[in-house]
This record gives sequence, structure tokens and C-alpha cells, in this order.
Amino acid sequence: MAKYKRRANGCGTVVKLSGKRRKAWAALSPAKMNYETEKIEREVIGTFETRQEADKALLLYDPKEVERKKLLFKTIYEKWWEGHVKKVEENTIKTYHSIYNKYLSKLDNVSFKELNALFLQDFIDKVDSASSQKLVKAVLAGIFKYAMKHEIVDKDFSKLLDMKKQVAVLERKNFTKEEMAILFEYSERKIAKAILILNYTGLRISEFLNLNKEVINNGYMKVIKSKTEAGRNRIVPIHSKIQGLVDELLAENRKYLYTQDEDKKVTYARFRKEFENFMEEVKMNHTIHDTRHTFSNMADDTKMNKKILAQLVGHKNVKTTINTYVHKDLEALRKAIDLIN
Repeated sequence: MAKYKRRANGCGTVVKLSGKRRKAWAALSPAKMNYETEKIEREVIGTFETRQEADKALLLYDPKEVERKKLLFKTIYEKWWEGHVKKVEENTIKTYHSIYNKYLSKLDNVSFKELNALFLQDFIDKVDSASSQKLVKAVLAGIFKYAMKHEIVDKDFSKLLDMKKQVAVLERKNFTKEEMAILFEYSERKIAKAILILNYTGLRISEFLNLNKEVINNGYMKVIKSKTEAGRNRIVPIHSKIQGLVDELLAENRKYLYTQDEDKKVTYARFRKEFENFMEEVKMNHTIHDTRHTFSNMADDTKMNKKILAQLVGHKNVKTTINTYVHKDLEALRKAIDLIN
């Protein structure tokens, strides 16, 4: 009979189980003290038919891997979110919370190591809309990137997900010339001023609401906060048709360009409500995103250089650095803006 050497402390052990069993040998993890129960505890790695198989399992045993298997999705999500939340805008934070609460929280008690492609595909197929599917996949991609960086997993299964549902095409409507004329007739109203400024600058709603008087000078406005990296710190000329409207808002001497009753930034939700109420009042059928679409189409009608248009609206595919404009750059932007009728 072969003799087995005693293992060193901390290496685990192999024992033969009592009774008649097909798998009579058990591999046990190194002993740990449970200070709550004041007892020595070992984890069963597995049971095997032969001692050699148990020895092999013990040799391959990786306590770190065992700990990784205990990590739940919720734990990894919270660790990832702790760093990611510092990089996103307030409105995006609300979207993330909504997606997590409605969908991803269902994974909270699942071991992160169990999230393979088959499991996640089945999960995302049950998400009820195409837009939500896209957001869920984006969040999973961020979490898997974090997990790989910290060696919790070695594969990003989010990249393997098949988005089977068709993404609905959003219908965007331009403000017509007639509608623009009506907006100017109502331009004593603050909401009408805002809509006209948006139509002639192409700013995102959140970018517009973040504008303060310090970033508006000499016929230009500088966008500091934006949802994309390309959109940040870009300069947008103020069209002559809205310069007077901007000046009127600046004359209120508030911290932000667009405020209401108090000297506070207007929230996205409140602005959308104001917009919708005003659209109903003047009998126009538009969403708040139609302003940006209107600007892009007016610019396209002038045959504006695509690179300049991308710079103005802050498209993320623009590789040109906007932070260091020279005078010639500003002149090119100014000429492009002034071509819009």
C-alpha cells in the first residue's frame, strides 16, 4: 500500500468518508477559525472515487478562486458604480438607477462567476424594450470591464450578447419656418427664448441648462458639461438672430442663463414639462429633441462642412481637439453659423 506524506499546515487534507460510498474520498480546504462559533472549519472541495483524484483536486484548489465565486453581482455592481458615477451627468445617473432598479437588481444574489453568455442572453431577452436592452448591455459592459481589470473574470460576456429586438426609429421633426416665426412672436416668454436658442445652437438640453453667464462672452458660448467627451469644452458661436435673446437672459444677472422663479438651475424634467405645456399652448407637435435636429438640418441646408457641424454639435466621432481654438477656427465657426437663415 502506498504511503502518503503528511501535508504541511495550511495545505488542506484528504480524508476517507465512513460507510459504503462510491465517492469515498473527500478533499478538504485548509482549516480556518470561525471566531463567532470558536470552531475550526474546512470547506469540502469535492468527493471522489479514489484518493488520487482527491489529491489532484486539492492540488488544483485555489482559495482565491473560491472567494471569487462567492462574489455576488450586487457587490461588483456597487464597486463599479462607485467609480463610474463620478464620470457621468446627473440625468445619466437617473437613467442608470432606473435601469438597475427595473432590471439588473434581479441579478443581485447571483454569483458573478455564473454570468456566462447563455445566462446573460436569456436575461437580456426578457428585457421589454429595445432601448432598455441597449442600456442594460452598456451597463453590463462597464461592469465586466471592471471585473476583468480586478481579475474577477477573464472574459467579457457582454460582448457576446445578441440584441435580437429591433431598435425603434425615432421620428424627429424640424421646426418649420412658420413655427420659428411664431416662436419669435412669443419671444418675450422665457421658454420661447430657450427653444429659439436651442434651435440656433444645436445644444443638448442638459448642455443648455448648464450654461452660466461666465461661459458666454463676445458672441460665443462655451459648453463645459456634456454627455460626451467631444462635447465638453467646445465653443459655439451665437447666431445674430438669437443674440438679443441671450442678452436679455444675461441681463437678469442670474447664475445660470436659464432660470425660473429662483436663482437655481432648471431641472431636465421641469424644462421638458415647460416645453410640452408651451407646445400645447401654441399648437405645435414637437419633442424637446427636435431642436437639435432642427439645427442640424438647417446647417445641412447651407452645405455646412461636416467637420465643422460635428464640432458645433459635439459629436463623439470628432477627433479634433476643441479645447485649443485659434482665431481662424473661431472665424470658421462664425461664418458657418451665419450661413443659417
